[in-house]
Amino acid sequence: MSLTAQNSAARWVKWALIAFCALLPLQAQAEVRPCVSHSDCAADQGETCLKNVCRGANDHQVFRLFTLAVSPFYDLTPDERGVHLAAGAEEILEGLLGSTVFFETLPKASAPPTAMLEGWMGSTILFQTWSSRGAYGLVKGTIRETTTGELALILRLYLVETGEQVHSLNFSALVTPQTLRSELIRWADKVVGEFSGRPGILGTRIAYARQSKRGTPKEIYITGLDGFEERPVTQNGSLNLLPSWGPKGIQIAYTSYMDNNPDLYIGDRKLSGFESLNMGAEWNPDGTEVALSLSKDGNNEIYVLDGETGVIKRRLTNHPGIDSSPSWSPDGQRIVFVSDRSGSPQLYSVSSSGGTPEHLRTGLSYCTSPDWSPVGSMIAFNAMGGNGAFSIYLYNMHTGRTKQLTFGGGSNEDPSWSPDARYMVFSSTRGSTSKRKLKQLYVMSAGGGKATRITRRNALYSTPVWSPW
Repeated sequence: MSLTAQNSAARWVKWALIAFCALLPLQAQAEVRPCVSHSDCAADQGETCLKNVCRGANDHQVFRLFTLAVSPFYDLTPDERGVHLAAGAEEILEGLLGSTVFFETLPKASAPPTAMLEGWMGSTILFQTWSSRGAYGLVKGTIRETTTGELALILRLYLVETGEQVHSLNFSALVTPQTLRSELIRWADKVVGEFSGRPGILGTRIAYARQSKRGTPKEIYITGLDGFEERPVTQNGSLNLLPSWGPKGIQIAYTSYMDNNPDLYIGDRKLSGFESLNMGAEWNPDGTEVALSLSKDGNNEIYVLDGETGVIKRRLTNHPGIDSSPSWSPDGQRIVFVSDRSGSPQLYSVSSSGGTPEHLRTGLSYCTSPDWSPVGSMIAFNAMGGNGAFSIYLYNMHTGRTKQLTFGGGSNEDPSWSPDARYMVFSSTRGSTSKRKLKQLYVMSAGGGKATRITRRNALYSTPVWSPW
């Protein structure tokens, strides 16, 4: 076989392997297995019956596909009006693609020196040079002026080993400095969908509490998966805690002391203002009800309120122990919460309509901050170890098995699932060199592994919660 033929065969095999890996999630989804109850599914593999289809944790894997290079973007406007937009688009897109974990972005230092000279059309690109630098995919982009004087962003993606253009990812949109980021997010999510079988979640947001330093006001903020464009939700100069996403993920709820009592607000409206604690709110999947912890009768108990009016609909717990941190199952039928009724904080599950709570025997002695997966039977939570630091774990509701996700690296707390169950955001003191052990926010695959820091300020970050779609 000639060298050319061997190289061609090698390229075909490599692309076939990448295509096969990328199609794994599609195959898992294509094999639709109807169900009536959880017993119809493979519970020992973490599957659950959701909306009459067996759903499993393995349908939501994040795996490295290949290295993408983002070439310098071109400004093709006649008066160089697009210079800053082109440079900004390149930087933003590198951050977005890298934050998905599916792609590793080629460092700028590894790009060929001819990158800016070769043009952005396929016939002028030196694909072999890009391949020798370690890139498998190549993004080319330009800013152009339209006939009406507006600026347009144009994007192309090429597979460098074959020189093939992925036509399904051709992209063109009118942009301004204010809309550039949102258009790049829209395209990057399509890139994830093209190669992983399911769209990306870069358009979702993460809410959290942030404090500049101890003793200063704690405010609620939101940011994206890559940590850019951090925006305040509250600016009231008070103590604001435990954000959550209200119905349909439009407004953010939180507990605030701005009226001298820990009241629950959604947006600027007070939803629950009972005397003493109104804390740890979470809406059910259809947004009609909200579960939270109230201490209006002298002890922390779990209640369910009307999601719109805040009127109490029912009380779920009645025990001298402290009950807190409710989280709904994806079908809205059960709620997991924390209680110290057995002597130390443990996880319990109760029907959302009421009944006797069930102790979830995780095998750990101090468990807090549960968050039920949006698609299955897995519950993420943190547990304290003997050194006083927390680690993040998964508990399988059907098998009763517990799996540890984080190891060492400071104290890891407050896990929250992404809406597609592929990722998890959490707070951690890992990497902190301050005596105060500053918490930052990290994102990792929901199966554990390497975590990426997304927050960028020297501040204290806590209790992140991921938005719905």
